[in-house]
Amino acid sequence: MSQRAESKSEGESEGLKTQFYPTLSISYLWPALVGIGTGLVPISVILFAKGLWYVTASLVPIFILFLGLSLYAEVKRHGKRKIILEPKEEIEVGWSAVRIATLIIIGTEAFIFGVAFAIYFLFRGLTPVWPPPGTPEIDIGFPLINTIILLSSGGTAHLAHMAIKRGNLFGLKALLIVTIVLGTTFILGQASEYSKLGSLGFNLSTNMFASSFFLLTGIHGAHVIAGLVFLSVVFVRALMRHFTKYRNDVVESSVYYWHFVDAVWVVLFSMLYLQVI
Repeated sequence: MSQRAESKSEGESEGLKTQFYPTLSISYLWPALVGIGTGLVPISVILFAKGLWYVTASLVPIFILFLGLSLYAEVKRHGKRKIILEPKEEIEVGWSAVRIATLIIIGTEAFIFGVAFAIYFLFRGLTPVWPPPGTPEIDIGFPLINTIILLSSGGTAHLAHMAIKRGNLFGLKALLIVTIVLGTTFILGQASEYSKLGSLGFNLSTNMFASSFFLLTGIHGAHVIAGLVFLSVVFVRALMRHFTKYRNDVVESSVYYWHFVDAVWVVLFSMLYLQVI
């Protein structure tokens, strides 16, 4: 009791008040959930390649569920951050757990894509002609439109982050809706392209190019869905008025992840569409 009184008197003597946000015990489960969910991705790819698509269809929702639960638990936790409250502003001291976690996740996801890129270039090196003979011609028009949609969502995500940094909560919510709609449109467009390619006889077992095509775009699509889940959680928290111009690290982390998804797609579009024209 005396220690609490002493700390209170010290804060008052400096003219500042210090507030610590509580944590939720479930939030500590997120590393395990992310690990299990991420581990299901390569397992799903292998099973899909062996024709066990129905097993993959059951594992992918589990991956999305685990990732969603982990993100929900993490963003619900304000963390052990120290917020110094001054008369006219709030100053955050140090990095929050969600910022650090996002950087770690982006780093690990970059390794996953690195392995997928290595497989692509291995296949390309083993094949004298790329794409192999018999590969149906891929129309670049629709994928180009889909690319513009995804990159536009990156712009709206950035504007959403800038809006909350100015204290514009309404702008944050409006731009998040636009971003989520654009991202969902991209996923639906990708599914439509898969259906069209399937009707042309272009599937995972057609040749090495087809295998690498569906591997890379499929992994990227899963990450887009994960990013949409992240942005949706941020939007719900924005509706609950959890963010201010000084407390928006969760928004920042979701935008960083979305920019990562955009950047990866630019590389994939160049490799899978532009280089095979």
